[in-house]
Amino acid sequence: MPVKNNSDKKEYLKKYYHTHKVEAKAYREAHKAESKAYREASKEKAKAYYKEYYKKNPENKKRVFENTKKWYKENPGYKAEYYLKNKERASENNKRWNKENPEYRRIMESKRRARLAGAGGGGFSKIQWEEMKKEYNGICPYCNNKKDLTIEHIVPLINNGEHDADNISPACKSCNSSKGTKSMLFFMLARVNNLIEK
Repeated sequence: MPVKNNSDKKEYLKKYYHTHKVEAKAYREAHKAESKAYREASKEKAKAYYKEYYKKNPENKKRVFENTKKWYKENPGYKAEYYLKNKERASENNKRWNKENPEYRRIMESKRRARLAGAGGGGFSKIQWEEMKKEYNGICPYCNNKKDLTIEHIVPLINNGEHDADNISPACKSCNSSKGTKSMLFFMLARVNNLIEK
């Protein structure tokens, strides 16, 4: 079959794979170590390529994301099965990802806590979070100190606060912990009283 363009090539490979599944699987097994070594050696190059590609083609990035999301929804047991078979590798990957993406990790953790609390709201994106921190110039609005900022719910989730950009404020870890389930007004009054007493 003559292959004229990328579209024809993809269609050809798709048809070939479906009619040669056994051969394709045997080939992958026979070249597993070789493929792994190639992927490791080309990891940074591939990362740079796809970063540039998706920057130029954001619609394709969205399409891949939606397709992946759909696939996981149709195969709900895959993640758990993969984790059981690859516990050590999955654990190392998670540790590395958390270290390389601390802000994403914070957003995901806040989303998890909101889900467990049964909170409403539409959540917020990493871009929105970065804009919030930029708005405060990296300074905690409660103590006016420039510290590492964490995600704080102005109206606590336990008090029916929503997990939404409008209910999020940057706060240093110390102030976030001290505020806890208090309302912003009560917390600020308590801080003023403490300063007066001192």
